[in-house]
Amino acid sequence: ARGHGGASPLSLLRRYPTLAFMTLGALGAPAAWWAYVVFWPGYMLERFGMPVEVSGPLFALTSLGMTPGALLVGWLCERWPGLRGPALIACALVLTGASWGMLTTDSVPALLALTSGVGLAWGFIAVIGGVAFQLPGIQARETAVASSIIWTCTGIGELLGPVTVGLLANVTGDVAPALGSVASLSCGLIAGGLAMRRLPALA
Repeated sequence: ARGHGGASPLSLLRRYPTLAFMTLGALGAPAAWWAYVVFWPGYMLERFGMPVEVSGPLFALTSLGMTPGALLVGWLCERWPGLRGPALIACALVLTGASWGMLTTDSVPALLALTSGVGLAWGFIAVIGGVAFQLPGIQARETAVASSIIWTCTGIGELLGPVTVGLLANVTGDVAPALGSVASLSCGLIAGGLAMRRLPALA
């Protein structure tokens, strides 16, 4: 319930299903990225013999692509608000597919394309970061709570991703299926993309 002090996170999640669905992507995509930060260079060394001096700079492209990706997606969705949902779905598919692809090859040109794709697909941040301000009827004092829900979920995802891969790798004895499974968590953005239909198109 709302009060003079604002709204509790649970009350906002109940009132705004769009916000609740958005947390899935806010958890999943950071979980996948941080899992790859921790385990992918070692996997490439063990599986393909690729030294960290090569895999490290390749993976760094995921970070370099995040800013231009966010700027591009943000600009497109500002001009055409109806693209917000499709943009999240597209980012989910690129993040998941490219992350899977990174487990299958040691071709440097292919990895350049895949890691760049992952970075650009982090443009989803421009969409989920604005959701708190677009919820219909939300009060000004509630936007901070709604926004904190999203960013808290990203932080939780950053912790859960590497831990989950470590546990799965210990059970299976192979880090590849563990990384592939956690990469699939980026598909949580699809739920957010579908839920964006509940939000009014912005002029």
